Amino acid sequence: MPIFQHKADRHLTVMLETGVHHSVYLVEVTKSIIPFTRFLRRFILQRLGRTVDYHLFWFATSKGYVVSISSDITVRHIIEEFYNRAVTRNYISAATKLYIGSSAKTLTTTVRQTAEQYTPTTSKDHQHTHGGSAITITGVKQ
Repeated sequence: MPIFQHKADRHLTVMLETGVHHSVYLVEVTKSIIPFTRFLRRFILQRLGRTVDYHLFWFATSKGYVVSISSDITVRHIIEEFYNRAVTRNYISAATKLYIGSSAKTLTTTVRQTAEQYTPTTSKDHQHTHGGSAITITGVKQ
């Protein structure tokens, strides 16, 4: 658990540096979280017609995966549509909004409180228990 907490803190630092608009959702994944996270990049490109800078951090809990995204206002405006489409396309079976806003304090509190519920899983369908956008050892985005 201390290794995960260290990674969670590094991701949180980069999230706060990446954007001022944040979202945190609890999602129920149908099979694997990896196709869902790849869908985010494609969705943004299709919806906005361009790539945007964002940071993604996700981890497993006993209730599902907590997915945190930090970016600019354009992503914040389309994030609910993203989750609705992810359900429609069967990447996830449900998504519950935990937080959407621009408060660094609320993002930090939400991520840290939900990170306390981190649960490594041994299921073959859910081999990945945490991940996100690439970060360096120092925590500064590449």
